[in-house]
Parts: sequence; structure tokens; C-alpha cells
Amino acid sequence: MTEQHTKTGIGNELLDQLFSRMGIERDFYDYLGVRHVSSPEVRCQLVEAMGYVLQTEEDAKALLQQLDWLPWLQGIPPVAVLHEGWEKAIEIHIPEAKHAMQARWQIRCEQGQVLEGNFIADREVFLAAAVVEGRSLHRYRLRLPDNIPTGYHKLTLRFAQTSRLADRICYLIVAPARCFQPPVLASEKRMWGLSVQLYSLRSDRNWGIGDYKDLYRLVEYAAKAKMDFIGLNPLHALFPANPDHISPYSPSSRLFQNYLYLDIDTIIEYMSCEEVKQWLAANEVQQQLKSLREKEIVDYPAVASLKLTALRMLFCHFRNVELKKNTPYASRFIAYVEQQGDTLLRQAIYDALFTQQVMQLGWPAGWQNWPAEFRDPKSGAVQKFYEKNKEEVQFYQYLQWLCAEQLKTVQRAARTAGMRIGLYRDLAVGFDPGGAEAWSEQNSYSFLASVGAPPDPLALHGQDWGLPPLNPRALQLNRYEAFIKLIRANMQYSGALRIDHVMALMRLWWMPSGGKAEQGAYVHYPLDDLLGILALESERNGCMVIGEDLGTVPDQIRQKLPATGVYSYKVMYFEKQFDNRFKSPDQYEHQAMATVSTHDLPTLAGWWEGVDLELRDKLGLFPSTEIREREYQARVHDRQALLNSLSDAGLLPESVGSDPNQCKLMTVELSAAVHCLLAKSRAALMVVQPEDVLLMRNQVNLPGTANQYPNWQRKLTKNSADWIMDVEAARLFEKIRTYRS
Repeated sequence: MTEQHTKTGIGNELLDQLFSRMGIERDFYDYLGVRHVSSPEVRCQLVEAMGYVLQTEEDAKALLQQLDWLPWLQGIPPVAVLHEGWEKAIEIHIPEAKHAMQARWQIRCEQGQVLEGNFIADREVFLAAAVVEGRSLHRYRLRLPDNIPTGYHKLTLRFAQTSRLADRICYLIVAPARCFQPPVLASEKRMWGLSVQLYSLRSDRNWGIGDYKDLYRLVEYAAKAKMDFIGLNPLHALFPANPDHISPYSPSSRLFQNYLYLDIDTIIEYMSCEEVKQWLAANEVQQQLKSLREKEIVDYPAVASLKLTALRMLFCHFRNVELKKNTPYASRFIAYVEQQGDTLLRQAIYDALFTQQVMQLGWPAGWQNWPAEFRDPKSGAVQKFYEKNKEEVQFYQYLQWLCAEQLKTVQRAARTAGMRIGLYRDLAVGFDPGGAEAWSEQNSYSFLASVGAPPDPLALHGQDWGLPPLNPRALQLNRYEAFIKLIRANMQYSGALRIDHVMALMRLWWMPSGGKAEQGAYVHYPLDDLLGILALESERNGCMVIGEDLGTVPDQIRQKLPATGVYSYKVMYFEKQFDNRFKSPDQYEHQAMATVSTHDLPTLAGWWEGVDLELRDKLGLFPSTEIREREYQARVHDRQALLNSLSDAGLLPESVGSDPNQCKLMTVELSAAVHCLLAKSRAALMVVQPEDVLLMRNQVNLPGTANQYPNWQRKLTKNSADWIMDVEAARLFEKIRTYRS
């Protein structure tokens, strides 16, 4: 008798077969190499989160049969990703025939050309046979020409009329072998730049938050210092009607941008809009702006209130002056709206609906809490809302157009100034389940699960990011449309894209909604297909790719990413040898970006002085006293190891010495030495954080906290014009430039 699982009542062998077919891992190894087995209950919940019923043994058998039979019944896959250098072929399933089955295939290429050929069963590679729903079917490999160009194409398989078989359609995606990379990197050359949190930039003119004008000026300074890029936090759209929701890694949508980064002064209609000028000149408004600039952290609600007031005035002026007269300037807006199509329209409708619902409900509720008729973006009620509120919807389209225009201007300025990459954007791993992307793309995501990470040194209880995962089954059935749109949108106006938690291309840690972070399982994704699409969009947009591969990284990711031209992400704190010594500069791989720290980690000064450990201790983030003591002891060893590495590289300052107890505070000299150590590395890219140049001690974001710490709010301690032109910063940049070249 087959052993059954006690709670589900389904045979263990059957469950294991089902989980394997669904891509749900049985076990995993943690950061210490210890094996853990995910419970069958959790994995059953994840199957249901993908949209299937799994309550009885009959459910499990039916689902397994459905998964096995689906390719046979489809006849041809809905989508196939082919790679340059690989065999060009797909698998097809056709009925068994007394005579050789014949068909005509046609590939209508994206560029317009048409490729055609014949399928004759006797001449193709036979793979398997099966009887499905009473029909005898055969599986063949359909060989296609090797000269199919890269791009998005449509394959149609037409059978002879006598067969009475309908045409079968497959969308072919042909991908280049590797992602784009600047030609200069192919010859072991090395580049460097800054990584900034845009909101943190200070200036004498912004509205209490860094904006695109601040970024433009930073680009000018960086170009003069011979930097190659400026890295940015995710610029994703948040919630205009809920300015307290501030995490760039839990946005409303990753397809559009955060309007708070708009520079009001450079919007063209500002120059001719007397209403906004008079409002802005008022003493009360000027005092508010002065107060917002002086604050140590960004006051998002106050900034949003002022910016939305100004932007609504400018939009009214734009409608009355530009749109009504159909000026060339207005035509640029109209062209943008048409180009973005339904994707932008849904974003704008969502923002307008969300604003209305906040006013009616009195609190910022996601779309799941809206009246039922508004939860489906295709519903008649949503269409009626749009018809009644076209001007409000157009306002939000206008905001996104302005964001695109200003970001494009900055990227153009960066390249014109000689920066070889320019802007380097960041793509978050997910989005808020109540936001616009979730509302618009409901068919592609699972809302009965969330993603995160199992326990690791940075989060010893595991992490629940509260983000809905892409449903791998729906992803393929929908021909990867959601993924293509996402990558394409974030490669616009940038020379490089950092993909947060790049392991998500292969697997994600899923947890049933409401469960504990450590009680989950890894769910797999079609890695080769997603890498192919990434390479295709990268090549088309001239945008290189950096994969944030920190944490538990499967061997397959380590092998696949370099081969596809995706650059690794190396944080100095974690780059150690087996004896726990820091790697020497020549031990870094070339196809990588190297950095001292990141937004989720302590700054260099905070790390050296143990500020992060004290803060985690104060907030009770250590699971036990033993772990707390182990972390403190490890930091003592790390400080000594870092001094040893500096000494080995000939970079140890005399003022510091070889004993960390003699230099308990981070100094300008020690910080410069650490950055020079990284600058000497073989890594093709090196990034410097302003927080480390300014010796700031508090990190940008403290994982595992919400209101206990001012995440995503801290500003830099100096205006950009002051710190980047400072004598000490200039010396540091000159040293880095020397080692990099």
C-alpha cells in the first residue's frame, strides 16, 4: 500500500511526482550547507497558489495527468525561445496517420521577411508516442532554419486540408547568445562610477527630495571626474494618493516611474504658467520648501503635497494652452501616450481610481479592497469610470510622460559628456500586491503566496518581502508578455540594468500567504527562456546587465549568468577566501561589478565601527545571545582581516597601523585605502557610494524593520555640489581613476 501523507491524505510518491512537475523543490541547502526539507503541507498550498485545486488524491492524479497531457493536446507550444548557436527546433505533437503526415510551416519574422518549409513526418526526428483522451499522438522534433534573425516572430503550422486539423501557432523568440556589453569591456578594460539613492541628494534648489535636476548636475560632476556611470535606486512608480508608502522595492508598478523625482523648474510649461509661479513665490510655500530641504530625512507626504499641487496647475496649463492648440510640444505627449498604449492607460486609470477610493474609504486600500466591479481592469465599470474621468486619467499619463522626458534628458547628457554607460538603473524583484502592476497583470501572478528568502546571515528568521510571485505556469501560457514588458520598460534611458535578486530567473522562495518566512519552498522558473529574452532586450536597448547574486546562489546560476554575459555583483564584505581572509584584487573575476557595500548593508564607517551590530542588538534582531556574540566576534576578525589585506596590497595608511584597536573610528585615509583596494580589483565595474565618501554611519535600509528605522528616507549629509567637489573626495576619485585605468 502506498504511504500517504497524514494531513493531505495523498500518497507521498504521487505528491513528489506532482511537486517535481510543478517545479517545487523538495529540499534546499542553507547558507551553512545544512539541508532542509520543505513540508508537504506548504508545497500543497503553493500548488493551490498557482491556481489549482489539490484537496484529494483524485485532484492530485487529475492535475498530474493534465500537466503530462497538456503539450500533447496543444500540438505546438504557445511560445518557444531559441538561442543563437543552439539547434533551431521545437517539439510538436500530431495525430498518428496511416500515411506520412504533411504540413507547411511559415515563420513571419518581426522584420517582415517570411521563411517557409515543409514538415513530412517520415523525414523528421520521431521522439515519442502516447494515447491521450482516446487519440493516438506522436511527438516530433520540427527542425527550423539556422538563419532565423533575432527577434519576436510568429510560426504557423498548416496541415493539409484532408487532415481536418486547424492551424497551430507558436510565437518564436530568437535570442542572441549574450547580453550587450560596451565594447571597451571586451578587452579587460575597467570602468567605475557612483551609486546613489536619488531621493537622498541634497541641493539648494530641490523640494526636499533629490530630483532629476540634481541627477543632471551630478552627472556633470561625475563626467568631469571621468566616471562612467551613475547607479540609481529603483525609480519605480509608487502611490500618488499614499505618499507614506515609500519603499522603492515594493512599488505600485515597475513599468513606470515615481513622479516625486520630477524637477518642476525644467518642465517647459512652467516658464509660461503664471499661476504656478505666483503660488510658488508665496512666502508660505517658500518657507515650506526651505524647511523640507533642511530636514535630515525626506518628508514624503509634505513633498508629495507640494509637488502634486504644482503639477496639477501645470497640467491645467498644458491642456488649455498646448493640447487645445495641438502644438508640436503637445504632439510629443500624444505620441508617447500612443506608444505606451494600454499599459500606460491602465497605470493612469489605476492611479485615478486609487485616488478616488482613498477619498471614499478614508484610507489607502489596494485594489483587492475596492468594490468588486473595479477589481477587473477590463470590466465595464472601469471603462465607465474612465469615460467619466478622462481628464484625471490624462493627468497621470502626463506625469509619466514628464518622467520619461526628464530621465531621457539626463541619460543623453551623460553620454554626451563622455560617460560610457551613463545611467545604471535598478529593477526590483517584485511589487506591492495592491498596486497598479498587480491590478493590470493579474493573470500572470499568484496572490495566494509571497516571495522572500529562507534564513541567512542578514535575516536569521528568513525574509517575507510581501511581494506576489510570477506564476511560472501562467508566464509561459501568456508567452512571457509580462516579463518582456518589464525588462523593456526598465532598459529605457539607461546604459546598464541591475536585476535585484537575479536568482529569481531560476527560482524564488515562495511562502503561502500568512505563513512564516522560514516555512516555504523554492519554485523554479524557465531560466534559459528568461535569460534569452533578457539578452534580446539587452542587445536591442544597448543596455548591459548586472545580476545581484547575493545570498544562497545555485550552481546553475553561477554557470549560466557568465555565459549569457550577465555581470556578477561582488560586495567586498562577502568576498572572502576559505580561510575567511578577504580576496586580493587579482582574485576578483572580470565580469563583475565590485562595491564596498549596498543599500541593504552597513556603510563602510558603520561596518568598521559596529554601528549596525549595535542597532540590530537594540532592535532585537538577533535570534539568540549566541548568534549575537558570534556576529560581534566575526566583526573583530573581519576588521583585522581587512587591515591585513590592505597591508598585502601596499595600501595600509601609516596613520592607521595594523591593529584595529588602534583605529576604532573610520577615517578618511582608511576609507580611501579600502576603495583603492577595490579599485585595483580585476572587476570590470566598480561602484562607490556617497555615504561611504561622506563617512556616514547609518545605512540606507535595515532589512527586517519597518517603522523601527527610517528606511529609504535618509538624506546625504552634504549638498552634492559640496561633497563631490570636496578636496578629499577629489583625491579619492583621482586615486580610483588611476587604479582603474
